[in-house]
Amino acid sequence: MGQCAQPFIWHIEQSTVQAQDGAHSLEYFLTGANDDGTTWIVREFRVPPGTKANIDLSFYLWSPTGDDATGWPVMKYIGERKPEYEVDFDRTGRTGEVAGWKRYDYTKKVTSSTGSIYIALGISVTWEADRTYYIDNVTVKSDIPLDTLPVISPTPSVPGDIDGDGDIDLSDLTTLLTNFGRSGTSLPGDIDSNGDVDLADLTTLLSNFGR
Repeated sequence: MGQCAQPFIWHIEQSTVQAQDGAHSLEYFLTGANDDGTTWIVREFRVPPGTKANIDLSFYLWSPTGDDATGWPVMKYIGERKPEYEVDFDRTGRTGEVAGWKRYDYTKKVTSSTGSIYIALGISVTWEADRTYYIDNVTVKSDIPLDTLPVISPTPSVPGDIDGDGDIDLSDLTTLLTNFGRSGTSLPGDIDSNGDVDLADLTTLLSNFGR
């Protein structure tokens, strides 16, 4: 992977600014400074190994304007492996097809030899602009029962685990030091989420280093 000229700043968080159903939605913010980058949410469903399933995914996405010409790809994934890269996703559909809320649908047949089915959706950057979108009312339907085996609960994250790999190590420290002294939104290394990467963040990371 080439080195980015600027850090890829993003967040996905619960918001009350827009809602298609109820009072909340997921807010997706992405910076387009590098004209590249993809963010997504993913859910694992457990099934008996060898399961064949027809999966229907639907969700609503809110765009601020109806300008399909400059819309960003809406990313969708259904498969037996956890998606890790932008190329893993189906890029059909774009933001900005209408102003406001639009429903998106995605259907796929999948065979799981691993005992897992992963479903993910997100947005990919293709223009040098900062943008905010909202996703709500995500629905998954299947012709077989999902979660028929217990789902293993994720391990609670330790403050300072910047890369989310389950430990606080040199990789996390390097990321923090790369961004040390910067201010902005969702900066890698801003452990206390106060808008900058400073001594307080470094102290928190070092106090948990090696865990």
